Amino acid sequence: PASRTQRLVNGEPAPYDAPVILVGADEVYEARCRRCHQVPGAPQPHLSPEKSDVL
Repeated sequence: PASRTQRLVNGEPAPYDAPVILVGADEVYEARCRRCHQVPGAPQPHLSPEKSDVL
């Protein structure tokens, strides 16, 4: 089931750094599941190495 909304600009997922309000823009929102939700350019979470990986 869809649990998020995806903002589309010109049919593509809106980038992370896109303005929140864009006057006169051709945008659409559609329902997406977590697996299908995309945010191009979003920072990736920093994952700490496991203790077993550290010598």
